[in-house]
Amino acid sequence: MSPEFADVLEGREKLGLVFTFLPLALAIWASFLALTSARKTLALIAMLGLAILSILVPVASMAVWWGLLEEAATTDEDTAWLLSHDGGGLLVGPIFLTWYVGLLWMAPLAIFLIRILFLLLRWVIRKRKRPGFDEEPA
Repeated sequence: MSPEFADVLEGREKLGLVFTFLPLALAIWASFLALTSARKTLALIAMLGLAILSILVPVASMAVWWGLLEEAATTDEDTAWLLSHDGGGLLVGPIFLTWYVGLLWMAPLAIFLIRILFLLLRWVIRKRKRPGFDEEPA
C-alpha cells in the first residue's frame, strides 16, 4: 500500500468518533430540549433537525473519507483493496449508524411524548373542574 493511502485509511478511526459521539451528543441535547422547552412546536422542529443532522453529518463525512481514499489509491494494491471493500465501506457504516441513531432517539421522543400527554391530561382536568362543563347550551 502506498503511504498516502495508508494515511487516509487510518483516518477512519477518527470517523468512529463522529459516528459514535455526535449522534449521542445531539440526542442528549434533544433530551434537554424535550425536558425544558416551553414551546412544544419549536422543540419538536428542533428535535427533528437534530435527528436529521445526527444521520447526515456522519454519512457525509464517510462519503468525503471514501472520496479521499479513492483519490489516494495510486497502486494496483490500493485499487484492489478499494474494489474488495466497496460494499462494506459504503453500506455497513451508514446502516449501523441508522440503527444506532434510531435507538438513541427513542429517549428524547419518549420524554417529549410523556410531557405532551401530561399537558393534555392537565388540560382535560382543568376543563372538567369548570362550572357548567357538562351542561348543554340552551
